[in-house]
Amino acid sequence: MQIPLLTYIAMGSQLGLVVTASLRYKVVSDEMKLLAAFFAAMFLISSLQVILAVRSLSNLWIYHFANLISYSFYLWIFSLWQPNKRIAKFFRREFIVGYVVIWLVSKVTIESFDSFDYFSSGVAKVVTLCIVCYTMITLVDRSSATLLYDRFLILSGVLISSISSALVYSSANLISYLQHDEMVKIWSIHWTASIIANLLFATAFLLRRTESDAIGKTVNLPFAFSTLLKKQDKDWHSRYIS
Repeated sequence: MQIPLLTYIAMGSQLGLVVTASLRYKVVSDEMKLLAAFFAAMFLISSLQVILAVRSLSNLWIYHFANLISYSFYLWIFSLWQPNKRIAKFFRREFIVGYVVIWLVSKVTIESFDSFDYFSSGVAKVVTLCIVCYTMITLVDRSSATLLYDRFLILSGVLISSISSALVYSSANLISYLQHDEMVKIWSIHWTASIIANLLFATAFLLRRTESDAIGKTVNLPFAFSTLLKKQDKDWHSRYIS
């Protein structure tokens, strides 16, 4: 099976992300170290998918497990960024545990490992999009400039990737009836979005400093915007901590 060039470019951007995260691993916070390990694992999974495709072997079953892993991990990370502990606990208990149950039930009822996971993946993308948007809003009101900036980049990357995946998976039934060249054009949307997302993720690692350096400091932000963010952070502390 011939693999489109854009697929290799997307893989290259993913490898670049892993290299960047590895080089910055010692100076980033614990949450970014977890993200670095996650991105490395997803790169290995993507590599396995490409290898199987090149050898004309079925790789659709990998999507089922990759979507489960990425959804659970992202929501767990996002739960750590919630200022409200009840909401954070709700994310982990209802959205993660609940989805695992939905995922398992779907495998024995309406989905097969020989095809795309239309239903379970669609549910995951919709929930992820909602959680990402909610977390973005909460971050704007409570975080210091540096914490806002790198987390916002991670959220932006997940947002772009989830939207493209949702579009592709929602039309998966139609794609299966298209000619190869037409299928590649549609999948190119997903590959392009993945490249953009990986660039955002890599940038987050480049901007990230140690946790102690992050408090009250900014990285490559315009002065006016940095001042506004610091003011928001001070107001949040006065409202919820003081």
